[in-house]
Amino acid sequence: MMIWEVYVGRIPFSGLSEREVESKILKDERVDLDEISQPDVRALVAGYLVAGSQVEKLLWVSRAVGE
Repeated sequence: MMIWEVYVGRIPFSGLSEREVESKILKDERVDLDEISQPDVRALVAGYLVAGSQVEKLLWVSRAVGE
């Protein structure tokens, strides 16, 4: 999500607790890509978000199992 943050200039899911952000990640909820006006950039960011969400899920699950 950092690529979205850098492009849009805002922190994703700001104002939510860590638990709420975890829940969104596990549910595959994403930031609003419509905030990126250029279609080619939007597609690039979307691709990175899909790949990144898979890695984030694995990290959250491995942490939960380890606790």
